[in-house]
Amino acid sequence: MKIQAVLQARQLMIGYHPRRKDERVVLSDLNFELRSGELTCLLGPNGVGKSTLLRTLASNQPPLGGELTLDKRPLSGYSRSELAGKLGLVLTDAIHAGGLRVHELVALGRQPHTGFFGRLTARDRQAVTDAMRLVGILHKRDAYVAELSDGERQKVMIAKVLVQECPVIILDEPTAFLDVVSRMDVMTLLRRLAAVQGKAVLLSTHDVDEALQLADRLWLLTPQGIQTGATEDLVLSGAMDGLMPHPGIRFDAVSGRFQASVAGGRRVCIEAASPLLRRWAENALRRNEYRVLAADDAAAATAGRLRIEGTSDMTWTEDGHIRRFSSFGALIEALREGVHTWK
Repeated sequence: MKIQAVLQARQLMIGYHPRRKDERVVLSDLNFELRSGELTCLLGPNGVGKSTLLRTLASNQPPLGGELTLDKRPLSGYSRSELAGKLGLVLTDAIHAGGLRVHELVALGRQPHTGFFGRLTARDRQAVTDAMRLVGILHKRDAYVAELSDGERQKVMIAKVLVQECPVIILDEPTAFLDVVSRMDVMTLLRRLAAVQGKAVLLSTHDVDEALQLADRLWLLTPQGIQTGATEDLVLSGAMDGLMPHPGIRFDAVSGRFQASVAGGRRVCIEAASPLLRRWAENALRRNEYRVLAADDAAAATAGRLRIEGTSDMTWTEDGHIRRFSSFGALIEALREGVHTWK
């Protein structure tokens, strides 16, 4: 499958045209491209303009300046019916279709193909069935939308976009308010649609962990602009550090997570029998304001030392004190009491 740019922006300026007031620019000089066959995740802090950008890309609000093209044609040149055949949109807005059955709501997505009277042909009905099967909701085809869980409703809205048979899908926070299983189901589904059907899928999300696992490319949106690239390239370049500029938060490239910075001055070196044990030892100690040092750190000579052979075999050495622990719970409780109290 050949990967190619389907949606492109050059020096794009986004914002609002308030009535009787000067325009309000949210972001300017944005340059990027959305590519077929890839899942792209848009990340950024609240209020930075993610939803404004998505509405602009979906032609729901006009750009303030710059160029925005879809299949090398200006987005502003598409009629609403033409655009419906090219681009599908799923928003976080509440679904006011509780009185419809699932197959009826999904069938509304065939409107670009059904003509003026909206009559479904055998091909249209097959497309509806295929979309419901693909997202894993076919068994609910006759259920009312009001009877569905949040995750099931989100899958229905994705199926509705699929029957449009459009090459571009844009989703605003599709996993918001979903439980862990439903979030992973939806993200995996979108990844599969991009990889198998060659669609260009763009979604905004606050789930950094899942974005780093499943996204082919990232768009990192900050007040300073946008950075785009392959997920691993951006992580290893340090670009994630500027995504959430806060003195108490840092991005750990090894774990792929944003972490709270350690406020305390206590230090420790860890020796663990496995990466798994080390990972959760660091988690427990950082939570309790310990800074984990590398073995060759100059400060390591005066730091506490934790050796972990197993979950029930831990040894802490510090200031001449040696204690053994049979669980993380017992270790943390003792550290909170203070090493100076040990006998």
